[in-house]
Amino acid sequence: MKPPARHRSGLVPGRYFCPVTRRDLALISEIRTALADGSARRRRIDARVRLVEIAAVAGVSPGAASMWEHAKREPGAENALAYARALAAAEQKAA
Repeated sequence: MKPPARHRSGLVPGRYFCPVTRRDLALISEIRTALADGSARRRRIDARVRLVEIAAVAGVSPGAASMWEHAKREPGAENALAYARALAAAEQKAA
């Protein structure tokens, strides 16, 4: 099977051309795993951030973030990145 074509910028285009780097792909995988096993929710709570706050920073509804944290749905690539970055910022600020 042929590897996906790369854009000049080094980005790998997705199905709907959500430009992501290899580092982004690793972050997406990591946060999806953390959401599925509940550790993302525990990290958010430990950082003393409410669900509505992280959802607002990530640019999604609180209902969507809740579905992810309770492993009822999986976020798309862009939303997973936004959630992961919001969570990292919250953890950094709490430290």
